[in-house]
Amino acid sequence: MTGAFPFSESRGHSIAAPGDAETLHLLMRLRSRGVGDTSVLRAFEAVPRAYFTPVAQRDLAARDLALPTGCGQTVGAPSDLALALASLDLRKDHRVLDIGTGSGYAAAVISHLAAQVVSVERFRTLAIEAKRRIEGCGIGNVRVVLADALAEVPVSGPFDRAFIDFAVDKPPSAVARRLSEGAVCVFPRPDGRMCHLVRAERLESGWREELVGLTRADPPILGLSRYI
Repeated sequence: MTGAFPFSESRGHSIAAPGDAETLHLLMRLRSRGVGDTSVLRAFEAVPRAYFTPVAQRDLAARDLALPTGCGQTVGAPSDLALALASLDLRKDHRVLDIGTGSGYAAAVISHLAAQVVSVERFRTLAIEAKRRIEGCGIGNVRVVLADALAEVPVSGPFDRAFIDFAVDKPPSAVARRLSEGAVCVFPRPDGRMCHLVRAERLESGWREELVGLTRADPPILGLSRYI
């Protein structure tokens, strides 16, 4: 499912290998946020965030910060992502929907925790670049799909888990339709300047919710990007 990550690119920009001092510092930061799931920590250790970060920001890649990426979007802080993934209780037999591909970093981390990942992105440029990075890392269990997940998720279900990387009041119906009964969806719910990270289990009667913690997330952008 996964392969070795390249630690340099053709343009000559160095990328630190997993296991270096900065990576260990990041793992300690994740633990301080309450992420103790060893499988999640190992997945973060296996994926060099620098490879999914714009060249100008790579010296900050191992810090627990949100960083800008293309199309005016951001790569979320690793501790926020780790908290969300730990809440998903991922297993190696799970099919996962990743809504909001961005740089592809979240999908790459999830690929070490699940059987299959379908990642949905509305920006064509981001989808193309994320696919290139993921394939360049030798990851074979992630599919990147160009679509507006608020309106349509053009892949067949059912999925066992879903992670939404933008702020919504509840899982969009297009996402919910692709989830099996008993599936878990983790998403940020806006509340003023911050968001509550919500773990929602899909039941026949509706959603059973649990608040996991506080996080930051941008609101969604409606529609499929035509040009970028």
